[in-house]
Amino acid sequence: MKRSNYLYAFSILSTIVLLLSCRRNDTRFYNDNDHPGISIFSNTGNNVLSCFIADRAWRTVDRTTSYGRITYEVFIRRSSSNLVKDTMEISWHGFYADSGYRGDQLYLYLTMPHNFTYKDFRSLNGQRLHIDGSNGYFASTLQNQNVRGMGNIYFNTAQIDSIAPGLKRGEFSGLFDITFPSLKIANGRFDHTLTTEQLTGF
Repeated sequence: MKRSNYLYAFSILSTIVLLLSCRRNDTRFYNDNDHPGISIFSNTGNNVLSCFIADRAWRTVDRTTSYGRITYEVFIRRSSSNLVKDTMEISWHGFYADSGYRGDQLYLYLTMPHNFTYKDFRSLNGQRLHIDGSNGYFASTLQNQNVRGMGNIYFNTAQIDSIAPGLKRGEFSGLFDITFPSLKIANGRFDHTLTTEQLTGF
C-alpha cells in the first residue's frame, strides 16, 4: 500500500513539474518606485509596455509560451499602398492593472516612406517624434477607435535584422505620451524584443 501511495505521489509531482516546464514567461516587470504601478524604463528586452491612462496603471499582457503556443504583447505591421507613403502599425495588447479584462489595445500608426523595409526600421533609432496627424496618429480600443490621439514618442532603440531566410528578430524601446480629446496617457514606456511572428509586411 505504501509503495502504491509513493508511486501515486511521484506521478502527481512529475505531472506538475511537466506542466510547469511547458509554460514560460518572457516578460519581466520591474515596478517603478517613482511611479508605482508601471514598469521602469528599460532597453533590455523586458517585453512590456506600461503607462498611466487617466491616472490608472495600464500594461501589456505577459509574453508567454505554453505547449508551443506563444502569446505576444506587441505586433508591427507595414501596409503598402499606391500612395507616396506607406503606413506602419504598432499594436499593443494589454489591460488595466486593477482589472481582470485583458482585451484592450493601443495603436500607433506612423506614416513611412514608400517601400519602407525592415532595414529602414533602424532609422527610428534615437528619434523623438511629435505625432500631430500629418505623420501619424494614436488610436485605442479604450474609446471610439475613430477618435485619433496626438502626442510624442521617443525611440530609444529600434532595429530589425534578418537572421536567416524568412526569419527576423529585433528590438525596440522608448517613451511616449498621448492626448485624446477625452483621455490622457502619460509616463508611457516600452521595451520589446521582436520575432518573425510579430512582424507583417517586412
